[in-house]
Amino acid sequence: MQNLEAFRELMSSPRNVVITTHPKPDADALGSSLGLAGYLKKKNHKVQSDHAYGLS
Repeated sequence: MQNLEAFRELMSSPRNVVITTHPKPDADALGSSLGLAGYLKKKNHKVQSDHAYGLS
């Protein structure tokens, strides 16, 4: 639980976040990374995603 609390503290103020997937991402990888990006943007983080080779 300490790690989770440390992560929450780290993400409590806006950050620059990069989200990546594995090469040739499948629908699960794309969906989860896009969902996470949307959530983080709503929390005022600056999000960049590469979706393993160029999709953003």
